[in-house]
Amino acid sequence: MLRRLTEREPAFGWAWFDLGKLAREAKDLDEAERAFAAAAEAAPEYEHAGYFAAHAARVAGARGDDAALGRHAARAVELDPDVGRAQKEAARRLLAEGEDREAAREAAELAAAVMPRDLEVMDLARKLR
Repeated sequence: MLRRLTEREPAFGWAWFDLGKLAREAKDLDEAERAFAAAAEAAPEYEHAGYFAAHAARVAGARGDDAALGRHAARAVELDPDVGRAQKEAARRLLAEGEDREAAREAAELAAAVMPRDLEVMDLARKLR
């Protein structure tokens, strides 16, 4: 159903994003990365396009593909220069609230994908392991 939706409405990034999530859950990281990248490019002017590209970077990192991680991270920042900071703040807030560690971990991993040398992000990731 989602695949058909992406064919009919290729600019609907959330359909691509959901395909990426499903592929990641199924451990098909190549497909997840492609779907997240497609979500980012579906409508690059969309406010969440950088967030989608950050997910592609995160998956590329999980696959061990540093070149793809770098490309997706650069694209994420190009689409939304604030995406890393926003994810770092989300991780910090979620960790402080203490209720949704998985969401905090995801936000920290997204921040780390686009800001790998940020000391605060490294500290958050360490706390969430």
